[in-house]
Amino acid sequence: MPLARRLILTTAMLLAACSPALNWRVVRLADAPLDLMLPCKPDRAVRELAWGTQTLAVSMVGCKADGATYALAHVALAQPQDAASVMVDWQKALHQQLQIADAWQPLPGETFVLPGTLALPQARQLQWQGRNDQGRTVYANARWFARAEGPQVRVYQALVLSAEPLAAEALQSFVQGLQLREESPDWPRASPGAWLSNTTNVAVPQNRYTGAGYGRAGIAACCMPIHRTSGFLI
Repeated sequence: MPLARRLILTTAMLLAACSPALNWRVVRLADAPLDLMLPCKPDRAVRELAWGTQTLAVSMVGCKADGATYALAHVALAQPQDAASVMVDWQKALHQQLQIADAWQPLPGETFVLPGTLALPQARQLQWQGRNDQGRTVYANARWFARAEGPQVRVYQALVLSAEPLAAEALQSFVQGLQLREESPDWPRASPGAWLSNTTNVAVPQNRYTGAGYGRAGIAACCMPIHRTSGFLI
């Protein structure tokens, strides 16, 4: 079974078990210095994925409640300059999977910077309306951000996918619940210049969902959660 298909099925099973009404709780990530708020009991998965010449461990946590899927994915990058490219790959993948008619434009949405995160141009927040393969309307609220962790950088994607416009209170709870914890004082520091690139046009292979590994865009394919009721990969 191709790697992309295995990751799709894994994430679908991860999210399928959770669909209660909103019951917000703090979720503390064990493999990253971040706490978040989720409205249901989360499931988790970690998968190793080839991305260029690297093998990346991509972590996912998410659940479904009240008709919406809430998910967070993150990956640590040994090469800080890759952070911009990873965020652009994720953004392009979401744009394509939502089947948005408008042509892709670099730096979509608005700037998104949390306290302690890197002020990269590719750190964005957006709300998109698209459709799935069955032609049903899908609403996406997405945020991407990155933070230095010693000599490496960790990139995050926070995403809510719903069949109806998400209630403002639910979105606010999810976004305001993204709380970075204090970094370790023992981490060596990387040079800031290593990650402050302005990469806005990153080529993503058109066949990124076929074959084993499928290059850099694999990071985009692996971390998009499944909308359980529609089978829609975002």
